[in-house]
Amino acid sequence: MIDIAPEHIHPLLVHFPVALWPTAFVLYFLSYFPKLSKLRPSAVLVGLIGSALGYLAIETGEKAAKIVGDSICDNKLLFEHGDQTQTAFIILSVTWGLIFIYDIVLRQVLKRAMLANWPGILFILGLVLGNTFLVVSAHKGFRLVYFQQAAIQREVPECKIKAKNQ
Repeated sequence: MIDIAPEHIHPLLVHFPVALWPTAFVLYFLSYFPKLSKLRPSAVLVGLIGSALGYLAIETGEKAAKIVGDSICDNKLLFEHGDQTQTAFIILSVTWGLIFIYDIVLRQVLKRAMLANWPGILFILGLVLGNTFLVVSAHKGFRLVYFQQAAIQREVPECKIKAKNQ
C-alpha cells in the first residue's frame, strides 16, 4: 500500500486545474471564430472540470498549509498564495458557471437567440482576470516549494541561518 503524507495530496491535485483552466480559456476564445465554434461545449466542460478539481485543490491546500505552515520562513507568502488561489477559484468558477448557463443552457438547449455580444466580452474578461490570479498564485506556490521547501523538509536550512544571524 502506498503511504502518501496529507501535505503531498495537494500537489497531486493542484496541477489539474492549473492546466485545465487556461486550456479551457484558449478553447473558449478560439470558439468565437466561426470555423471553430464547435469547440465551445468542450471549452465549457473543461472549464467546469477545472472548477471541480480547483475546489479539491483548495481544500487539500488548506490542510497542507496547516501541516507545513510552521516549517517555512515566509508565512506571508503562504497566506498570499492561499488568498490569490481562492480569488482565482471564485472568479473562474463563477465565470465558467455563467458561461455554462448562457452558452449551453440558454443558447443550445433552450434555443434562445442572444443578440448582444457583451456577455461574451465579459466572460473573456473574467477568464483573463481569473487566469491572471491563477498564474500569480501558481508562481507563489512554486516559490513555497522550491525556495521555502514546503512539504519537502520539516525545517528549512535558510531559517536556521537567519535565526543564528539574528
